[in-house]
Amino acid sequence: MTRTEHVVRGTVASDHIVQFFDSTASLADGVGAFLSPAFRQNAPCLIVARPRHSKAIGRALHTLGCSLANAQRDGLLTILDADTTLKEFMRDGRPDSMLFHQTVGALVEPLVKCGGQLRIYGEMVDMLAAQGNFHAAHCLEELWNQLARRLSFALLCGYSAAHFATDTTRETLAAICREHTQVRLASDNASSDKVA
Repeated sequence: MTRTEHVVRGTVASDHIVQFFDSTASLADGVGAFLSPAFRQNAPCLIVARPRHSKAIGRALHTLGCSLANAQRDGLLTILDADTTLKEFMRDGRPDSMLFHQTVGALVEPLVKCGGQLRIYGEMVDMLAAQGNFHAAHCLEELWNQLARRLSFALLCGYSAAHFATDTTRETLAAICREHTQVRLASDNASSDKVA
């Protein structure tokens, strides 16, 4: 898959975007901007993030005029803890394909059927990168692409840019970027509030 093409199979059309963030503020703003169109269109959203990031994203969405309470009440917003969700399908330091589809796939499928394009923000891959487990992060990106060939959604994967700051991670960064239809850079490079 290249950066410019959509994941398209028959009537399934998905986007798989990666964005590199430098701060919690840039993460919240970027994810808020990505998710807010779904709120305006009464389309479903799924957030799989660390609790502190979910709260920051919620504040950014509120600033954009999006009501999280209404979306959750209407079944259009699901928020999951990234660590808990990741543990459901990781085995021996790698994502298990069958368990991923049984857990994440089983969650995404009914959300896709809610109407409107499902938008997903996820940072489980960032958690793996933070552990230095880049191979597992790459495998997880491939599993998301498998799901994107079966179900239509727009997925934004968030990574801390700091994980790819050395020459030794250059090839890993290129491989991860190739798994996505779009690559976005952080808009806030000056902040000292680093993404953890």
